[in-house]
Amino acid sequence: MSPSDLTAIAYVIRCQVARIWKAARRCSACLNPNDIDANFCQACGSRTSLVKAGKPNKHIDYVGISRRFQEFSDAARNKPYQRQKSALERQLSDFPASLSPPKCVSSCTSDDIIKFLIGRDKTGRTVVHSQSCPRVGCNCPSRLAAGSVDSLLGKLRAIFNNIGRSRDSNLVAHPRVKEYLTFFREVQAARAILPSQAVSLLFAKFTKLIDFLRGSIREGTLLAAVNKYIFVRDTVFSVVDFFTGDRVSDLGRLLANQVFRLKDRKGFLLKLTLTKTTRGSATGPFILEPFEDTGVFPVAWIEYYLSVCNLLHIVLDGGYFFRATDRGRVVSQKPFLGSAVNYRLLNISQGRS
Repeated sequence: MSPSDLTAIAYVIRCQVARIWKAARRCSACLNPNDIDANFCQACGSRTSLVKAGKPNKHIDYVGISRRFQEFSDAARNKPYQRQKSALERQLSDFPASLSPPKCVSSCTSDDIIKFLIGRDKTGRTVVHSQSCPRVGCNCPSRLAAGSVDSLLGKLRAIFNNIGRSRDSNLVAHPRVKEYLTFFREVQAARAILPSQAVSLLFAKFTKLIDFLRGSIREGTLLAAVNKYIFVRDTVFSVVDFFTGDRVSDLGRLLANQVFRLKDRKGFLLKLTLTKTTRGSATGPFILEPFEDTGVFPVAWIEYYLSVCNLLHIVLDGGYFFRATDRGRVVSQKPFLGSAVNYRLLNISQGRS
């Protein structure tokens, strides 16, 4: 029986009998894709060489590979954006399950996404006043800002991409969802809702903040060790952040081995490697030198912070320079990120430790 006859028989069998999918590779003669274990090309009948199974390598460090892969997985899950997206994904899963009839995320429609966004409006802080609102003691509803809705849509787009609904099948790309975002922006524009800007922290207010924190440190001599560390960390972090102008999340990830003393021992060099736009191996070194105002002198505060960590037996080597505390009121190995900074500033403004 000739190879062409074998090809014809194989073609008939393939058309009539369902079989398990196999990987394919192209024929070296006609470039036709064939099963990876085929002996002959199904188009031209040329003989193909079988793929030999590789030999297992006994010298591969599988334990080290697994440990490094786990570090990568933990770091990917602990990023702020990933945590926000994971929380949003859980909320999105719960929302269609409570509909009538219940649904899953993969069977949602564009209208379901719009209803989910409407339900998220109650978490917003932007007050949308009506035309006849007296502005004093009003009961106008609070909504999400238009920029926040746009950010939510970006996270939702990534969630649907992960479950296989990409491009045109992605619900966020549906015209109805885009119409809702346009409607949202037009409503807030008609009510003269402006994006909120951060309040500028001028030097006079900054010195008052540091004086308040310094007073808290003096009054906290009888506090527990972790509370003393928190007050000192908050003060030093505020001073360094004010003079470097870095984002709090990036400064919170500053490592202890990225803080160097200058040769004259009168200042510090901060080798900031995390910036808003990370460009390859570019770093942002920043030098802190003596300052005429001793109350907010960053060099003196860093030296004080290092001495307090030494007295409290907090080892900074090999970890982050500014440490967060866990729920057990213990100094952890985690960085002092933006959410923790905002929480601390809120407690300070309300007079809580």
